[in-house]
Amino acid sequence: MNSRALSVMSAALMFLATSAYAGGGRPVKHSAAGRCTFTNSTITFDGVNYASISTCTENDTFGLAAGQVIGAYYDSGSPCTAPEGTAGENYTLEFATAASTYTLFSDQLFTYSQTGTLCTSLTTGVGAGKTTFSVSGGTGRFKNAAGSFVSEF
Repeated sequence: MNSRALSVMSAALMFLATSAYAGGGRPVKHSAAGRCTFTNSTITFDGVNYASISTCTENDTFGLAAGQVIGAYYDSGSPCTAPEGTAGENYTLEFATAASTYTLFSDQLFTYSQTGTLCTSLTTGVGAGKTTFSVSGGTGRFKNAAGSFVSEF
């Protein structure tokens, strides 16, 4: 498994433009920017593909946050053209899960996904993809958060 593919996906989880529902059932627009560090891990969701762990800080609609993302892809076996025009390989998301902790009130927001694709260059490691995430709740002001969003990266 290409570790760059894992890292690109993990970064994407922390750089989102989203619409989800807060506890009262009202739509909430969310956008974020931040930085992440990536580490390959021995974590596996299926006993075969290893996930990467990303530790991130971001400033978003809800405030300053620190988060972690765990995501794993598998090689689909089909070629693609990477964003910069080089030959690439398609990867399919196996599973991703993330948690963000907001520093002001220590609220947490939880998300996960099993639907996504990623095209990564075989020469440069540059990639682009699209993933659909679900919001699975949280703590504090995110206690009953629910909804979904699409991340294009």
